[in-house]
Amino acid sequence: MFRFLVLIATAAMAVLGAPQSRITRPAVGKCPSPADCYQDFVMPKCPEGELCAQVMKEVVACKWQCGDTIVPYGCKQRCKPCHAQVCTDICECEIECSADGPCTAAQTAASSPTPTN
Repeated sequence: MFRFLVLIATAAMAVLGAPQSRITRPAVGKCPSPADCYQDFVMPKCPEGELCAQVMKEVVACKWQCGDTIVPYGCKQRCKPCHAQVCTDICECEIECSADGPCTAAQTAASSPTPTN
């Protein structure tokens, strides 16, 4: 019974998300350099056939190595959107993260190697 409750709670957290103040687990994957990141705005997807309030969502996007499947916590892979009139079919890999960025301070500290003296 306890395992079932843990499973339900875990699923609920995945769907609802954890409060920002509680995100303390270490980042999964390497944190990109802030110099490789920029603010972007994306349109949330609306299920086909439904009317949705289309509000642009602020995200942080960072250059990413194509094929690297281990991304920082709270991020997903994407191809860099093309905003030009003529676009190529070549995918420039990026990760798209929440507006807080790909790695919070707690996550960055937890994923950084411990200095040795």
